[in-house]
Amino acid sequence: MSKLNRLLGNPEEVTIKGEIFKIYPLKVKHMNLFKEGMTREEQIKSSYEIIRESLQDKEITDEEIDNIDLDSFTKLMDAINKINGFAEDERINRIREAQKKAFEAGAK
Repeated sequence: MSKLNRLLGNPEEVTIKGEIFKIYPLKVKHMNLFKEGMTREEQIKSSYEIIRESLQDKEITDEEIDNIDLDSFTKLMDAINKINGFAEDERINRIREAQKKAFEAGAK
């Protein structure tokens, strides 16, 4: 094994409304999920994929994500951002706000 193997992120547990979720850090291969200038549709798809990859559950459906209440969605995305070191980055705050708006628009 190379030295890079030691740089693999470890998951963290977060509790949202009494449910425990294991959040896994995203990897370099997921950077395309954060590109700027995405359409609203691309932002929604990106949010769904970020959740799936962070929970490492490919079985999560778009419908399940659509039905998460906005407070829980925000807490989940905040936990994902924190484990990936994005919590204080202004660019990520803009992405988070865009994801929230896209999610709100998609849920209507």
